[in-house]
Amino acid sequence: MSVYADRFEVMEVSGRGASGVVHRAWDRQLARQVALKFAIDGVVGGPTNLRREYRLREQVLHPGLVSMLELVERDGQMGLVMDWVEGPTLSAAMVAAPPDARWPALTRLLRQAADALLALHDAGLAHGDLKPEHLICAAPDTVVLIDFDVSGRFRSMGSRSEDLEGGSGTQG
Repeated sequence: MSVYADRFEVMEVSGRGASGVVHRAWDRQLARQVALKFAIDGVVGGPTNLRREYRLREQVLHPGLVSMLELVERDGQMGLVMDWVEGPTLSAAMVAAPPDARWPALTRLLRQAADALLALHDAGLAHGDLKPEHLICAAPDTVVLIDFDVSGRFRSMGSRSEDLEGGSGTQG
């Protein structure tokens, strides 16, 4: 186990994408588990993308969106701190559900996910990489969208010139 910024006990990798890696971590200051996201070395715009993700997402508070806690920089490495959401992915939860309960459960959870996406869209933001692996079933009837893609697809829905800090301006 390593320690980041004299505060976070960095544990196992919980997710990895094209441009970022997320670790489960223990926040010594808050005395609780958090998700700690780092840009992958060599990815163009890595720290800038994390900064943009934090700035855009902190504007939208919704129970179906993982909470952004803070952005921490130490020794040239940027870390995005988020709430830790415990539970299976939507895919895993549906596989584990009894066959006769899958459709009703899926309908409820997808309505929640749509409501979370609507909150993003109402704020002028687009996610761009929605998939079942980015939806965590935090409780039997609660789903939380956890990944906001630091590659630049998560961005302002304005014109390409409004994309913050030079993101790619693509939606996937």
